[in-house]
Amino acid sequence: MDKHSLKIKIAVLAYFEKDGKVLLQKRKNTGWRDGWYGLVAGHVDEGEPYKFALCREIKEEAGVDVLEADLEFGHFLSIPSKISDCDRQFFYFIVKKWKGTPTNTEPEKCDGIEWFDKNSLPENLIPVVKYGMDKMLTGEKYSEFGWEEGYTERS
Repeated sequence: MDKHSLKIKIAVLAYFEKDGKVLLQKRKNTGWRDGWYGLVAGHVDEGEPYKFALCREIKEEAGVDVLEADLEFGHFLSIPSKISDCDRQFFYFIVKKWKGTPTNTEPEKCDGIEWFDKNSLPENLIPVVKYGMDKMLTGEKYSEFGWEEGYTERS
């Protein structure tokens, strides 16, 4: 493959916060980080606008309606192929408002969806997800995870 041609997977992640609590979902039967918590998230399909993709994923996974206008860009995280199957880009968005009550609408891939105090998140929160979320909450708009020399842990 030409070194100038990259294979990149793009994920969009939804940061829901309500009354000091963050919405997380517990993965199951996915083959990656099963039993770990992450944000409501998903991959962007080819030719799909990122905010549209996230609204679609939120509806599919949490059963709530979100308008693109109610998503605020929060953070961009770059992840190298050396810790994944390819280079990855995570786009974090803050969900400003939504219609409905978040529920687990994909029980075959999710072992539960629940609110956690943002100052007391579960120990089994996916490290790369937490890293980007922490950067976003400090106001940083860009960061990199796993690019350091010698870093080998799979995200």
